[in-house]
Amino acid sequence: MKFKTGLRCLIVSLTIILTSCSLFPKKPILLGAIYNLHGSLSSLDIPSSNGLKLAIDEINREGGINGRQIQLLLKDGYTNPDSIKAATQYLIDRKVVTIIGFSDSDQVLYADKLIVKSNIPYITSGSTAPILVKNIPKNLFLGCFGDNVQAAAGAEFAKTRLNSKHVFLITNQNMEYTRYLAQYFKNSWLVLGGSVIGDLCYRGNASDSITIIQSLKREKANYEVIYLAAGPPDVGHWIRLIRKAGITQPIIGGDGYDTPLLLKYTNDYADNIYYSTHAWMSQNGSNVKMKEFYIAYHKEFGVDPENSFAALAYDAAMLFADAARRAKKINPKYLLQAIEKTSDFTGITGRLNYLNGSHIPVKEVMIVGIKKQKYALEAVIMPEYVPIP
Repeated sequence: MKFKTGLRCLIVSLTIILTSCSLFPKKPILLGAIYNLHGSLSSLDIPSSNGLKLAIDEINREGGINGRQIQLLLKDGYTNPDSIKAATQYLIDRKVVTIIGFSDSDQVLYADKLIVKSNIPYITSGSTAPILVKNIPKNLFLGCFGDNVQAAAGAEFAKTRLNSKHVFLITNQNMEYTRYLAQYFKNSWLVLGGSVIGDLCYRGNASDSITIIQSLKREKANYEVIYLAAGPPDVGHWIRLIRKAGITQPIIGGDGYDTPLLLKYTNDYADNIYYSTHAWMSQNGSNVKMKEFYIAYHKEFGVDPENSFAALAYDAAMLFADAARRAKKINPKYLLQAIEKTSDFTGITGRLNYLNGSHIPVKEVMIVGIKKQKYALEAVIMPEYVPIP
């Protein structure tokens, strides 16, 4: 009798313990994110934040990471250095295990010292400057190709696909991103045997616009293509200025063109334009995952994905989840090791590898063209020559 009574008590106790475990789920994983939901870079970062949230919802619906749900702490950087520093410190204080963020390199650099000191893994979904991993060598990972790769792809496209020999180079000097992009393009262009007819910069002054447009008109017969290294806030403005001046040569640039603002500000002048970017965004999809992403994004936010930065942030969240599943423990130390060992991760923006300890992935570059306001995929390039960062 005593044995049976004891057995019943044991069974009841085990039942209570098991029931309690189901009543009190595992502690959530705190994942931090910072995107500029306001300010001049919001056209890149709002789609990014949407893509990130879509991925987190999907991961949680499928059971999370080893039975743990992800709790996303998303902060607005307001395209402002002080706000970005404050947001970064907030996430560090909350003890997030990883931070994901930004589609512009300058934004990451505003908080580089805080990131270095924290030792928390930081995945930037769309910031492309290779210098970032020099400033933050241990815990920063790019989820995208570097500017040296996309600039080299742009140069190769202009030389081999557009049969150009002479370029006019225009650079926005106010952004780290555009300065490096122009530098890498020029390096690649000269290696390919091209010549630079003009190399002018602007800082936003009216006199800069006048000088550059006059030079473009004066040298019009001497170059076949224009490389315009510009960011989202001003690329449409410059294309409009150039076309209104009667200059019809192809204009090439980087992923800063991948924004709805381009068509918004150029309208009928959006023609004969090419830019390097991270994915061919189409509802028909370059792969099954892209098609599924389009359907899910539209269902959740009421619009199609605005640009490839939405897909990059989605992939960044999935990259984090992949590393978290492989990590010995879900903490910054082991997540750093797991992310660095990522090999053949396949996202909707392509395959990603971190090779030989590099925190900049090897990825292909898409060249998108705009002709009479219509977008088309022109080329997929892994450039033969890439400048050293």
